[in-house]
This record gives sequence, C-alpha cells and structure tokens, in this order.
Amino acid sequence: MKIAVAGKGGTGKSFIAACLARQFAMYARRNGLGGQVYAVDADPAGGLGAALGISQSDISGIRPIIDMREFIDTGDDDGALYLSDPGAVNVDGQFKTIAEGVNFLRMAGVKRAGAGCYCHEYNFLQALLHSILLGERDTLILDMGAGVEHLARGTIRGADVLLIVSEATRACIEVTKTIRTLGAELGIRHIYVVANNIRSEKEELLIRASFRRGELIGLVRMSEAVADMAIGVGAGRGQSTLKPGTDIEELFFNIQTITMSGM
Repeated sequence: MKIAVAGKGGTGKSFIAACLARQFAMYARRNGLGGQVYAVDADPAGGLGAALGISQSDISGIRPIIDMREFIDTGDDDGALYLSDPGAVNVDGQFKTIAEGVNFLRMAGVKRAGAGCYCHEYNFLQALLHSILLGERDTLILDMGAGVEHLARGTIRGADVLLIVSEATRACIEVTKTIRTLGAELGIRHIYVVANNIRSEKEELLIRASFRRGELIGLVRMSEAVADMAIGVGAGRGQSTLKPGTDIEELFFNIQTITMSGM
C-alpha cells in the first residue's frame, strides 16, 4: 500500500506520517506478518526524519534518492522518468532503519538559493510511485511537501490512499477541500481526512461539520507531550510520543480496516 500524506503547511503532516509508519511497523512485527515499512520524506524542507526521532547528522548522511542516477531511466518516447530496477524498493539500501523497523529515506535536500525549481525531483517521485514494486505486505508512506504543487503536477497519481491532514480553522479546511478535489481529479480512489491538534469541543464540531460522512477517519487531539517533543523537551529523541490506546492507534485501525476491506 502506498499512502501519501498531504495538507496545508503547519498542520502536522510529518508527525502523522511518522506515527503511522511506526504503527504499521510495530503491528507487522507483533503479529509476525513480515513485510517492510518505507517512510519517504518527499518534502525538500524535511521534517519526517526528525519526527521519527532520527538525528540531523544521521539524516544528512542518508543519500537522497534523487541523487541515485543509476536507478533512473528516461523514456525514449515521452521523456518521462522511470525506475531502471522497479524491484529495488530500498534503493540500494540507502535508508536509515529506526528501532521500530521503519526504513527512512529522503527524496531530496534543500537547494541553494537561486538553484532552480524541484521539477526533476517531482518527476522522479512520480516515477517512484508508478513503477516501484512493493511486496504484498510492504507499506510506503510519503510525507509530501506542504500545499498543492505536487497535486497540480500529478506527482502522487500512483498513490493508493491520499490522507489529508487538517486543523480546525476555516482557512485550513478550505485548503483541505482543495487538496481533496485535486486528488479526485488525479483518480485517487481513497481520499480521507485526519484532523490534527484538536483542542476543544468547538473545534471537533467544526471539523465534523466540514467533511462528508466516512471522509473523516481520525481525530488527533492536542498533546502536551508532543508539543514538548517539538521544542526539544520531554520524551527522549527516538522515543514514541504516543502510548497505546491514543488517537493515532484509532486512526491506524481505521486505515487498516480500509485496507482489509478490499482496496
């Protein structure tokens, strides 16, 4: 399964993507299911590695996928990019595996000022989604860049699930609905919303009233532990900030139910 996590900037996409990657890996290990979980930071600005508890020095030491020219072919007819070896899921082992068993990869780094756009990176990400061969029990989670550019470019057309992270503000909800529309235009069949950082009953009521029945599959309430982690205090680096029975586990269960219902 390929899950793309998108949303307006600052909604907590990387946090949700990291928590889901951990849950998928821990669930597979506890139940002896096998398979691999790949968490790909597709946002040049980064964030997913830190959310997974990986140090900046370790993140910097991981070779970006976009630099692996040996895995990239150009089509003769249309000029599109393709994976030369679709079965090389781990892209030559260039990933960092954290304690829970999540394999972290990064798509690209931040360019120098004036170095140009990320067109090539987005094209390769599209090739990765379309041509990568996952095992039956493998999961690929993509933490997308903020906003809608990757949707306008059609980058995530090959995703099985588009998970849009929203907060309970009018502006954020409108962006979420725009992302939903663009995802549907790309032909992504499974598009869902998770509300993050919900702080009150009023915010929960606003979120529930803003989306169609069955579309909202998770509510993650504001957590002081997560807020402390973000500013570098509280739980130690690399530790999970959420304990069993929390909102993330319910979100994970809902996604598992979608998968098992015959995606």
